[in-house]
Formats: sequence, C-alpha cells, structure tokens
Amino acid sequence: MNFHTFKSILLILLISKNNLIYCQSPNGITVAGGNGQGTTLNKLRFPTGLFVDNSQNVYVSDEGHRVVKWSPGATSGVIIAGGNGAGSAYNQLQYPFGIHGDNSGNIYIADSYNHRVQNWTESGIGGFRVAGGSQGSTSNRLNTPYGIFVFNSEYLYVADTYNHRIQKWKLGETVGFTVAGATLNAGISSNLLNMPRSVFVDNLENIYIADTYNHRIQKWSPNSTSGITVAGGNGPGSAANQLNFPNGVFVDNLGNIFISDTYNNRIQKWPPNSTIGILVAGGNGPGGAANQLSLPSNVFVDNLGNIYVSDTYNDRVQKFTTLSNPPLILSLENQPQISKGTPLKVNLKSISN
Repeated sequence: MNFHTFKSILLILLISKNNLIYCQSPNGITVAGGNGQGTTLNKLRFPTGLFVDNSQNVYVSDEGHRVVKWSPGATSGVIIAGGNGAGSAYNQLQYPFGIHGDNSGNIYIADSYNHRVQNWTESGIGGFRVAGGSQGSTSNRLNTPYGIFVFNSEYLYVADTYNHRIQKWKLGETVGFTVAGATLNAGISSNLLNMPRSVFVDNLENIYIADTYNHRIQKWSPNSTSGITVAGGNGPGSAANQLNFPNGVFVDNLGNIFISDTYNNRIQKWPPNSTIGILVAGGNGPGGAANQLSLPSNVFVDNLGNIYVSDTYNDRVQKFTTLSNPPLILSLENQPQISKGTPLKVNLKSISN
C-alpha cells in the first residue's frame, strides 16, 4: 500500500454508478510543444488537429503545414506528413486541421485550404487524396473541411465547414453524400448547421457535430433528416448549459460528450441526457499555466480516461490525467453531502491504492 501526502488541492471527482470515485487532475502536463511558437521539431505553431493512438503517441497538425508525431516522454516530434511549406503537391499540406487514424497506421488529414482529405502512411513521403481536391459544393468537392472521422476503416465522415454540411465518403470512391445539413446555407433549425468544425461517429453510427457558430453539439442518428441538441444550444456564453464557439467533440464508450469549448478556454464534459456540462480542464481564463488553456481547438480521450487538448494559442498539447485506474477509494471526512453537478473541495490527506 502506497501513501502520498498532499496539501489541500482541488480535484475533479467523477462518481460512477457503483459509487467508485475517479479523480481527474485539474493541472495538465505538456506532451507536445510548450517551447514557444515555431516550426522546429520541439515546437508547435497554433496546433489544431489531434489524434492519440493506442500506444499514446500524439499526432498533431499545426500551421507549419504539417502533422507531427510525439512519442510518450519525447522532447521533440517527428514530421510524418507535410512540412514542405504550404502547397497542394502530394508532399505538401496547406493549413491542415482535423486528423484521424485507423488501426492500419494510416493518418487521414483534413487539408483544409486545399479542400481535400489526404491519407498518409507513417512511412510515406507523400499523401494521396481520398476526398475532395477542389473547392465547391458538388458531391465530389469540399469547401474548407475542418473535421474528419474514419469509421471502421471503411467510411470517411467530413465536416465540410464552409458548405455547412457533413459528408460521408466510402473510402475508394470519388463522391460523397450528405448525412447532416439539409442545404448549403447556414441556419439554426434542427436540420441545418452553421460552420461545423468537428465530427465524431460512435459505434452505432450516430453522428456528433460541433456546430460551431450555433454554439451547440448536434447528434444525428443514422438516416435521420434532422439532429437533436445534446450540449449547448442556449446561445453563446460561459454558464454550465452554454458553449461559446465549440471547435472539437469526442464521445467516450459511456456516451459522455467531451467538448473543446474554445472561446471559454475550457473542456466540458456532458454526461448522457444531461442539460449542463461539467468542467474537466481549463476554465480559469486564457493563460499558459498548468490549469489554463488558451483557445483550445480539439479534444481526445484515450482508453484510460486521460484527456488530451490541442491548446492552440499556447502552442502545446496538454494531457489531463486520471489519477488512478482502477479508481481511487477516497475517505471524505466532515464534508457536505455530495450532489450531482456540485463542485466539492476536498482536503486530501492521503491516497491508497
């Protein structure tokens, strides 16, 4: 049995259905960048897209027109895509945003200003186009795509941002079809989107969309003609039931929705069927301290419950860890009754595990 003594700290307590208590650290650790802004291998320049593989390698896209891989504990990254200046050649990218990987080591990149999605293998020297390639709104074109998601290594979902729609492409085909967003016009009704910047697809092929300019997360069931609001939708703001230009969305296996609430400089977690979100990272104003974020773009949660954030204006990727797995058993003495959604400050004297 190990004991660790702490001073009074603020923990994020996540209480499961079987009353076990999980602790989320409020302070992040830098796992990529954090050495000032730049394009050398130990730096990032406005990182946006984010993906973490099963070995906890971090893949991040930035305004160096590249995707960089950072291994666990590394002090510098390795360029695996782009990095040859802005351009549209096979070995170039131009302001890449969303990225996603599959189980075969392929990295898919929303090459936003080239209006295409590229597939790069980690050992390759160039990418090949799997969607789009020219600006437009026909079924074979995209208009500044920001977010992507690869489903079962077979289908590609694209947040076709400036067309206000989500497109689904079967990998290997030359055209896609619209699965969310009824028209090419922005709107706030349930069948419309306004500048969607991120897309996530769960195992049932429900589509979760960061409907950025509508300050909400929309869920579209398969073959539906409209979505339902599952987070936000109460106008821009910083209250627990509001979002402010959300850029990223991730859904874990329990149905919890993690949101990069960009203009609020925080990551919110919305449990299933919840009407308010829970702060799990940031939320202490814009800044570069360990408990702060500055205009975070995307969020990723690994299979251990660790939260990764592309902390864009701090030029870094932050990791907010769960403090143990399996969960801790905490002894809470002289504390008020715990209520759902209510912050609780704990005087933590020791941890045993």
